[in-house]
Order: sequence, then structure tokens, then C-alpha cells
Amino acid sequence: DDYNLKLTQKRANQGKNYIINKGISLDRIEVAGYGEQRPIAPNMFPDGKDNPKGRAKNRRAEIQILRT
Repeated sequence: DDYNLKLTQKRANQGKNYIINKGISLDRIEVAGYGEQRPIAPNMFPDGKDNPKGRAKNRRAEIQILRT
């Protein structure tokens, strides 16, 4: 869990840096890493086998612009 939280925070920070480099002001950006806390797809199939496509969908960064 600790490793995944660090990894997801790194992913979020990379997205933040990308947006900043495109000219969006730092005070308009907020990032958060959730690790395995907010999946959008199942990581496992019902039979307990790994679901690679589900895991791939869960490796994501969601971006919200706070102010225009």
C-alpha cells in the first residue's frame, strides 16, 4: 500500500509538472494520489485471477482545474 501511494503521488506530480510547463498557474492546480483507494475497474477477475486491463485502467491521473 505504501509503495502504491508513493507511485500514484509521483504520477500525479508528473501530470502537475506537465500542466505547469504548458502555462497553467501553480495556484490553479491541486493533485492527490489515491493508490488503490479509488479504482475505476476491477484489479481481479471474480475467479481471483489478475485482470491486467483493469489494472491498466486504474493507473491514471485525474485532473481538475480549480479556477478559470
